[in-house]
Amino acid sequence: MARLGKVYTGPEMAIGRRLALRHSRWMAGVLIVIWLAALLGGMAGWRLPTGLAGAVFVLFAFMAVVAVWAARERERLVREAPLPQFLKRKLRDAYPHLSVKDSELVERGLRQFFLACVRSKGKFVAMPSRVVDSMWHEFILHTRAYREWCDLVLGRFMDHVPAEVLGSRASSNDGLRRAWYWACRDEAH
Repeated sequence: MARLGKVYTGPEMAIGRRLALRHSRWMAGVLIVIWLAALLGGMAGWRLPTGLAGAVFVLFAFMAVVAVWAARERERLVREAPLPQFLKRKLRDAYPHLSVKDSELVERGLRQFFLACVRSKGKFVAMPSRVVDSMWHEFILHTRAYREWCDLVLGRFMDHVPAEVLGSRASSNDGLRRAWYWACRDEAH
């Protein structure tokens, strides 16, 4: 099996873009540390030399631009980065009544689930479809490809969490609400 960069993102993704995307979360952490240091330093009465203050500002602005770019690029990749073709074949093996068009709709549902996860910023997102969950499970079984895809496209490895038990309390349904909200937003896109 070919590496992720060739299979999933295509040769058009330059190495610099791939590195910036992979390390954008780390860069956001550095940005927060610099901002906190500047805030605490200002409260303590520290003054940065003029040249250094300008450099910190430029670095801050650059990292903010990279963070915004990375978020948009991840959403684009969730929508466009090819998933392994065997996923559709395995899905049709498990659900023989599905047509090729049906399996494409299931893939779209999986992409909407991943998009909801990206947009929910770490909050739990429920899987609202058993057939989409089946395709996700098959992807997870190919750990190297799944790990590389998650790292690049989602920015983090996404573990499988067993289905949330829906209850009568409204708060127990938040994960399902997030999934439906973001899927509806994507459909309106």
